Amino acid sequence: MKVAAYQAPLLAGGSLDALEHIRARVRQCEAEGVRVLCCPEAVLGGLADQHAHPARFALAAEELDDVLAPLASERVTTIVGFTERAADGR
Repeated sequence: MKVAAYQAPLLAGGSLDALEHIRARVRQCEAEGVRVLCCPEAVLGGLADQHAHPARFALAAEELDDVLAPLASERVTTIVGFTERAADGR
């Protein structure tokens, strides 16, 4: 089984622009027979401990299907890190 690690570019805090970069890597993995693509910790939005208000870019679990839809693949499993927003907003 082929596994790939992706080091995304450093983006502005709160940015979900990494989705475009990851989508391109997923397509590349499909073409190269890679089965698992591992992305960096907090690749979506950035690290919570580096922001005064991390809830501004945190994602609730219920949002993930829509947010991650562009990464869907029948052949590649993508591991994506993000800051999670709890039901109480924290």
